Amino acid sequence: MTQIDYGLDITKVVLAVNDLERVSAFYKSTVGLSVLKQDGEQVVLGAADTPLLELQRDAHATRQPNGPGLYHTAFLLPKRSDLAAWLDTAAKQNVFVDGASDHQVSEAIYLTDPEGNGVEIYADKPQDQWARKDGELSLRSRQIDFDDLLGRATHWSGAPTGTKIGHVHLQVGDIAEADALFVDALGIDVMKKMPGATFYSAGGYHHHFAANTFRSRGTKRPSEPATGLRRVDLEIASDVVLPEGHEANWGTRFAISNRQALAA
Repeated sequence: MTQIDYGLDITKVVLAVNDLERVSAFYKSTVGLSVLKQDGEQVVLGAADTPLLELQRDAHATRQPNGPGLYHTAFLLPKRSDLAAWLDTAAKQNVFVDGASDHQVSEAIYLTDPEGNGVEIYADKPQDQWARKDGELSLRSRQIDFDDLLGRATHWSGAPTGTKIGHVHLQVGDIAEADALFVDALGIDVMKKMPGATFYSAGGYHHHFAANTFRSRGTKRPSEPATGLRRVDLEIASDVVLPEGHEANWGTRFAISNRQALAA
């Protein structure tokens, strides 16, 4: 399906890692991203010539899996057949996955990179097929029909043109802090609330961001540098006025660009 312009795009995610070579190899070989730029301290990966992920070496940062930060980065493939092709290739390569779900708005496969950062690879269903209950979008999970999905597989040669970061899911110490960031500071709508998690959307997409407290409830900003999520870059519609940057209470930075300014 053609991706709908919801007025907000997540253009890049920046992660701090200890082992730059190992983590970049994972995103290249397993996720299918291409290396666009690299030096001894950073690697930028993307689809075609579009950067999506920046890895920064930080040998002194520590892994804090239960602290606030990244739950997963979600890479949105253009078509269901692309997801099928990726899954078929991953199965043949014995890639370990953490899970898979039909969310009634999308089909998603979950895995984890070598330093514990969550990854989602997914494809959206057409918007007119998104499940709703009592007028509210349903994000409930059910089992993927793998036979039907894999029957649509074509050749996988890496993340295709049009692959983007569909959403970023965070783990936070307090949902109220996430509300303060996404709703109050950035003006993004609450799409759905669940016990321990909230989903945020701009323009009616099922979600651009999510935040949960499943394993991080009550945690605060790390007292020392942590590996994982450092920054999320956003591009917004030209009629929206926001500050160029914002830092969440838990330490993640959000860099904001105006689409009209970028096109100028």
